[in-house]
Amino acid sequence: TLANYTFAEVDNTGLLQRYENAAWDGILGLGVARSNGAVGVPTPMEALVQGGLLDKPIFAFHLGRCSLQDGCLGGELVLGGVEPEHYSGDFTFM
Repeated sequence: TLANYTFAEVDNTGLLQRYENAAWDGILGLGVARSNGAVGVPTPMEALVQGGLLDKPIFAFHLGRCSLQDGCLGGELVLGGVEPEHYSGDFTFM
C-alpha cells in the first residue's frame, strides 16, 4: 500500500480547457521526474520505488487482444518486474 499518496482519476476531459497541452497528462505517472508536470511531487512509480514497495524500479505492459477465434484476452500491467510468459529475448535499459 502506498500510504498518504494523493491520486486523481480523470475519465472525462470535456470540461478541461487545453487538456491536450497540460504538463500533467500521461498514463498513471509512469514517466520520469523531469517529465512530471507537478514539480516536486513524485510520480506514482517514483513513490513506489522510494517507498521500497517494488522488487525492481521497472514496469511492463502486456496489451490484450481480441479476435473472432479466441475472443478477448485481457492485458496486464506489472509493477516492479515483468511476466516472462509474455516476452522472449533480452531487454535493453536506457
